[in-house]
Amino acid sequence: MVAWRPGRDGRLMTTRTTECHDVRAAASAPPFRPRRIRAETTALGVPPAWVAAALERAELSFVTQVVRDGGIGPWREALTDRFRGARGAAAESRLSRTDTAALVVALADRLVRDRCWLQVEEDRHPEWVGLWRHLAGHALPPYRAEPMFLLAWSAWRTGDAALARAAVTAVRAADGSHHPAAMLDAMLTARLAPDDLPSLAGRDRTARGTP
Repeated sequence: MVAWRPGRDGRLMTTRTTECHDVRAAASAPPFRPRRIRAETTALGVPPAWVAAALERAELSFVTQVVRDGGIGPWREALTDRFRGARGAAAESRLSRTDTAALVVALADRLVRDRCWLQVEEDRHPEWVGLWRHLAGHALPPYRAEPMFLLAWSAWRTGDAALARAAVTAVRAADGSHHPAAMLDAMLTARLAPDDLPSLAGRDRTARGTP
């Protein structure tokens, strides 16, 4: 298992002593914590046997992808299109194991998670549910909570309260301090209708002062 840590000179290094040059921006805020991937059953069943190894390979590939994209900021920007493209690929069962694992790992970055959340708010397409179901079904701790939360939120927004409840329960079991999941849990308990909550995308645009 690989854990990222800053080297003495500020460069990102792994516990396998592999130095990753020219990614100091990524080193300042890596999206992973040094936690062991645990092969456990998820709310969507038992993940395939290949998942743990695929997630470890995705961790190793993270720095390479950040460098290829030009830094942590451009990497995050590029992921917006990658997730949108993955939505259609998942609907057609065309999402590869490598891409699946890379997207699961990317969601550990909270800014990436939040951008995906806003994409759901901007376009409540039912295919989002399929993408998050696919990713959550191929995620293990410590990467389980974020795709499961996005599944819960998307299911609630598209009117599937039962799936939303099952998924948000799984999120809270995986991460008891997950604040967005706690908020959704409270809304489900209060039986708040999806249309009663204005789009969060509109609030985000207002906060940023964009039309």
